Amino acid sequence: MAQKSQIFLSYAYEDRNKVVDISQRLTQAGYETWLDAKNLLPGQDWEIEIRKALKDSEFVFIFLTKNSTTKEGYLQKEIKSALRIADEKPEGTIFLVPIKLEDVEVPESLKHIQWLEFYRNDGWEKLLDALKANQKRKSQTNEEIKSRVGEVEKPKKHIFIAMPFTPELEDCYYYGIRVPVNLAGYNSIRIDQATFTGDILSQIKNSIETAEVVIAMLDGANPNVYLEVGYSWGKTKPTILLIKDIKELRFDVSGHKCLVYNNIKNLESLLTVELSKLKENGTISS
Repeated sequence: MAQKSQIFLSYAYEDRNKVVDISQRLTQAGYETWLDAKNLLPGQDWEIEIRKALKDSEFVFIFLTKNSTTKEGYLQKEIKSALRIADEKPEGTIFLVPIKLEDVEVPESLKHIQWLEFYRNDGWEKLLDALKANQKRKSQTNEEIKSRVGEVEKPKKHIFIAMPFTPELEDCYYYGIRVPVNLAGYNSIRIDQATFTGDILSQIKNSIETAEVVIAMLDGANPNVYLEVGYSWGKTKPTILLIKDIKELRFDVSGHKCLVYNNIKNLESLLTVELSKLKENGTISS
């Protein structure tokens, strides 16, 4: 018997009863659900178990209400973790589904993903359609895929991201950089997340040389980032410099245009505008 697809359900505690009802309906429809109220056992390390469940799940449903969109805490961590996993999925995969249980604003970090308005009359049917669409995609045979090679879109062009790989800058990347890059129609490549074999320096050079543009986060004055900026300039690649504290700029870039941001939302806005300008003036292709 084929193993059931596991669906991770992420929600605010105040919406627990609603989500438990949906979980039961999904189980009746033949799906396996994971939610802390049902799956966590006494004595388990809940952070470890939740991380494991996220990785093991085929789908992640984020339930949105006034309770969840205005609440700080572990739900926000689950969203961040799910976005990171989604970033590694093949293009076109339905994995992360924001589900509005009431009419609320979708968080900025999820706006690039089509959400579902579950509170409408056809909410349940659309939810099942999304699950079936992903299953149909997975069940395609190799011959069917080969026969459609000519119809497959060319891979997106990419933008190379040069930045320090530190925990405090992760949110800046996932929400302030990756979101506007993806919305502009490009893939973002960070060398620590790329899959490759061989010499890492050669991979960095190749990723810069084939990039439409290089985005460099200069926070922390990381030497490797400055080297990548220098290589980018040497290859005459359009390069966008980012910094939060202008005082951290080193003399060799201090005379160049730099986008100075004060928070993640501001970073996203500045980068969106800058990428749009570069596309409009023909510096980078659409």
